[in-house]
Amino acid sequence: MKKSRSVATVVAGIALALTLTGCNPPMPPEVQAAIAEASYTCVATETTANFSSEFSDVAEELVSSLGLNCPDMLVATSLEDAPIQIGGTQTESLGSAFVDVPYAVDAGVFAITSSFGASAILTPSSIEGILNGSITSWDDPQIVEDNFGAAPLEGAITVVPQTSEAALAALKTWFKHYTSRDLPGGLSAASTVSVEDYQDLPEGSIAFMPNSVLSQLALVAVMPPMPANLTTDTAVAPEGAMPDFNSIQAGASQWKVSKTESSVKVEFDFAKKPVPPLGFDEAPTPYQIVFPLDLRLYGEDNLGSRAVARYLLRQDSQGSFTSVAGLPVSVRAEALAFVSAGLPVPEPTDIPQQ
Repeated sequence: MKKSRSVATVVAGIALALTLTGCNPPMPPEVQAAIAEASYTCVATETTANFSSEFSDVAEELVSSLGLNCPDMLVATSLEDAPIQIGGTQTESLGSAFVDVPYAVDAGVFAITSSFGASAILTPSSIEGILNGSITSWDDPQIVEDNFGAAPLEGAITVVPQTSEAALAALKTWFKHYTSRDLPGGLSAASTVSVEDYQDLPEGSIAFMPNSVLSQLALVAVMPPMPANLTTDTAVAPEGAMPDFNSIQAGASQWKVSKTESSVKVEFDFAKKPVPPLGFDEAPTPYQIVFPLDLRLYGEDNLGSRAVARYLLRQDSQGSFTSVAGLPVSVRAEALAFVSAGLPVPEPTDIPQQ
């Protein structure tokens, strides 16, 4: 996978071309995002923000960075309901959000517990068999076929049923697309799950969990589960897609965006060509069981909250993530434009040359 030229250089070139030609065509999302990050948009405000557990390790860093670059934007983190909600579910006690946009990307992963760190490649057929009970051991012929003629580990398969609603919904969409069938039962979804739900899993178990939880589990588990690769075409991509951040971003680049008066929503479009992550010329095999974590603004519409949201959507802010992936640039540009309504926006000529 080759790295591309810096975005600022490309944007500066496009901006110059537009100036010389006098043209005003629709601006590519990459350019919109880069323009939004050419300078800081600061609005004096004092507010609180609630970060869900997926961002617990970076929340203070993000708020500290915001205060450093915009001293009049006073934001404190809170464990209670707050006007700014990052991740988590809809906060009914605060009413309807006046802004609801994607903020980060999480993924649903099949995690395998093995004392010697074994993983596996899974296809829709093997997943179907594991969930409907027709595949009960790791040396099942279907799994052996998926894994180049070798069983990835020995013994029985223990299915851990708990998962999150968002991860399960993404899995159902993926499975339906590639099989034209509904996903079998066997998984039980809650609104959220945590590391505590997957502590001390038995040898040979398989659990379907958010990748953010797996990332945190890897830091504390005696036997950290290993994520399975997924393949839907063993001829084209026999090793499948690995749920790393680049492949997750490539999968999320297949989202199509729709808007309402107060929100930006995404839906998977399997026909859409994956876009390389920022800084690369080629996209990896996309990991397609992905779902958004949203940023919501509550209360009366105000520029202070919008400016905070705009700051949190910057590429340098999203680069702080450790448990989730940042948004693909096209979706991030849509979210940036949406939260920026009413805020001063830099012109293309403001972008520094590199």
